[in-house]
Amino acid sequence: MRGANSPRAPWLTLAPLLLSGVFLLLPEAALEHLTLTPQGVFAGQWWRLWTGHFVHFSLTHALADGGVILLCGWYCERRCKASVYAALWLCAPPLLSALLLLTAPSLHEYRGASGLAMSFALIAGLTLWREQPRWRTALLCLSLIFAAKTLLDALHPPFNTALSGLPADVEVVWQAHLIGALLGVGGFFALRKTT
Repeated sequence: MRGANSPRAPWLTLAPLLLSGVFLLLPEAALEHLTLTPQGVFAGQWWRLWTGHFVHFSLTHALADGGVILLCGWYCERRCKASVYAALWLCAPPLLSALLLLTAPSLHEYRGASGLAMSFALIAGLTLWREQPRWRTALLCLSLIFAAKTLLDALHPPFNTALSGLPADVEVVWQAHLIGALLGVGGFFALRKTT
């Protein structure tokens, strides 16, 4: 990965966040055509594999996902080649979507960037672990908190609905967080080999 003193602005991190902001302005009828749904994807609406990650249920939901992506993505973007980072943004959403459709058979619809946020959090966290040993205790504590949250989401689905900014009738898709974390580990090793 590149040095932390890179002067490049985080445009590749900001662009998807701006897209999420634009999607927040669209009416619900338009969002229904952008949401990740098994029926839509299997009917040939492939764009949903990407757009479902940038559509959110609420402003709070978008800010929660966007805040993690901004912080962690910015850190990652400053440390790697622009072409590699852009490829990560192009490949991660459809891969995450495809794995989500395989592992969550009861999924009706998916909106949100929390899986992507987990990916960038893992890449940033593993990079910090390697480069800044003094952060290891804090990183370990954060990892345990996120692991406990994902386990609670899996065992008791309505656990974190209010904190996530989701409507009361929408459950957290814990599989997205787990898959995102696994993709983040893979992304970390891929970025290490290319920089």
